[in-house]
Amino acid sequence: MKIKKLVAASAAAALVAVVTGMSPAAALDRRPGAGAQQARIIGGSEVEEGDFPGTAAISAGVGPSTEFCTGTLIAPRWVVTAAHCVFPTDDGHATVHVGSTDRTSGEVAHAVAMYRHPDYEGPGPFDVGLIELDHAVDVEPAKFGSLPTAFPHSYPVIVTGWGRVCNGDEPECTADPIYLKYLKTGVETPANCRPAEGDYQSSVDLCIASKPRATPCFGDSGGPVWLFQQERWVLIGSISRGSVPDCGDSDTLATNLTDPDISGWIEYHLHGDS
Repeated sequence: MKIKKLVAASAAAALVAVVTGMSPAAALDRRPGAGAQQARIIGGSEVEEGDFPGTAAISAGVGPSTEFCTGTLIAPRWVVTAAHCVFPTDDGHATVHVGSTDRTSGEVAHAVAMYRHPDYEGPGPFDVGLIELDHAVDVEPAKFGSLPTAFPHSYPVIVTGWGRVCNGDEPECTADPIYLKYLKTGVETPANCRPAEGDYQSSVDLCIASKPRATPCFGDSGGPVWLFQQERWVLIGSISRGSVPDCGDSDTLATNLTDPDISGWIEYHLHGDS
């Protein structure tokens, strides 16, 4: 699906929300045909080549400790992802593919350094990491956005990633997907959030509405949360954690990249004190 179609969907959802009083995310789900599309990330659809080009496929680590994650190009030599996807003491073992919906294709770069947010202490808040690449890639980086203030309830977002496409032990569920998928979902209010873990912090976490057949899953960690703002898709979050062993039994938590403690840390690494 082309970005302009997704734009139309989000705009329509927001309009329905204003007219009916339902949340924009619920309005998205109620569009004709949306149920069938969401019923089969888990429950997502394949991204067309050229859409969301900043989404990055990451393999970090060595041997059995290798992590397969998603990330986002935010500058020609920088990718943001989840802290649990990077290994700061093992900088030479991370490979990034960016600029293609095929995770084995696109432009390839390698890590020269990896960083975790200093407040990250294992599964929980501040789950954000940075990968510095060995060269500047020729792909348009994502632009950061700001959280909306106009919606009193949830608001619609898109999540992209190369995570598992179903729950279960069947080969089709455990295999690493090749092609990038997107999921239309919403950010829930703290009052409506149902996280799997008790460490949800509404200032630094975004609550992504999830259900077993429509949710980010293993491999989507670090992947972007996109918001349509000022006529373009902008980056506001990075997928962090959710329910185990089955994805979608609770809402998924994403790191709020617009929080000052997080955006300031990112800015420091990208530009130093200047």
